[in-house]
Amino acid sequence: MKIQVAHQPVDVNSIVYIAGDGTYSTIYTEQRKIVNARCVLFYQKQLPPYFIRIHRKYLVNSQKIKTLLEDSVIMQNGTELPISRRKKNHIK
Repeated sequence: MKIQVAHQPVDVNSIVYIAGDGTYSTIYTEQRKIVNARCVLFYQKQLPPYFIRIHRKYLVNSQKIKTLLEDSVIMQNGTELPISRRKKNHIK
C-alpha cells in the first residue's frame, strides 16, 4: 500500500514514524524524511491500524518498534520517542 505525500508515493511499510508540528508533519521512512503541510491526524485516519498514536506529536508504525520502555519507545532507526501518560495503557 502506498500513500501520496507531497506529490510522491510512499510505501506505507517503509514509514517508521510521523512527527507532527501543528498543521505540518514530517514523515520518517527507512530511507528519508519528508516534510509536508498535513497534520498527524490526517495520516492517522489514512494509515492501517498498526500505526498507533503514542503522543499528540507522534504516530508510529508498531511493526518498527525495537524496544518498549516505560515512558518511551525506541524505533528500529534508533530514535527514542516519548509516550504520553494518557497513551501508556493503550500501548502495552
